[in-house]
Amino acid sequence: MSTKLQRNAELVFTINNQTIEGILNILVIQGMLVLLLDNTLYGESNVLCYSFKGDLIWTISNPVRVHSEYETYFVGTAFQEGKLLVYSKDGVEYDVSLETGTFNKYELVK
Repeated sequence: MSTKLQRNAELVFTINNQTIEGILNILVIQGMLVLLLDNTLYGESNVLCYSFKGDLIWTISNPVRVHSEYETYFVGTAFQEGKLLVYSKDGVEYDVSLETGTFNKYELVK
């Protein structure tokens, strides 16, 4: 796994010979890297989780279609009180399982 900073200050990872660009946020949690990626490059599958060894553990695909009639993707991530939280552009906060990448619960954030 390697990391470099490009001229335009965009962070780029190379993991197992795969280059990942458009990284907006990185969380290091319990031996894992949770990446928030630019949705213009990755669409609705813009949250991924890798092990420190570089293995893909999970990705969230079509994240909130079940809960929203609008085009959705994630715009933020946080780790608070032992929970991975992700935020959609339509104002919904999701509590995501670190083991599987599935949603434990969600609520509207005002």
